[in-house]
Amino acid sequence: MVAHMIDRLRTVLVESFVGTILVGWLFAEAMFHAVGIITKPLVTWEARAFTRTFSYGTGPAGSATERFPWSASLPEALSTVLLLLIAYALLRWLYYGQTPPVDSSSER
Repeated sequence: MVAHMIDRLRTVLVESFVGTILVGWLFAEAMFHAVGIITKPLVTWEARAFTRTFSYGTGPAGSATERFPWSASLPEALSTVLLLLIAYALLRWLYYGQTPPVDSSSER
């Protein structure tokens, strides 16, 4: 009973192109987060450098000792990996899953 309902859901998702749109959206979100892996630490570092100018004044002394915040990219990296895994699993389930059985009598 449950297997039949899941097969019907899969058929509806494939035939209405909702599954295709969902898989494409997940891959696009993963690409946005992949860009965030680089941009998030840069934005964090620049924001810290900007706030330091109010504390220490303008000059290279404060920014020379500041470490680059690579840890800020960790949430973006995890989001990218999870979104890609979900999109891949959905793609496999919808389009590369079990194929319907072929009736040998209709091939003649």
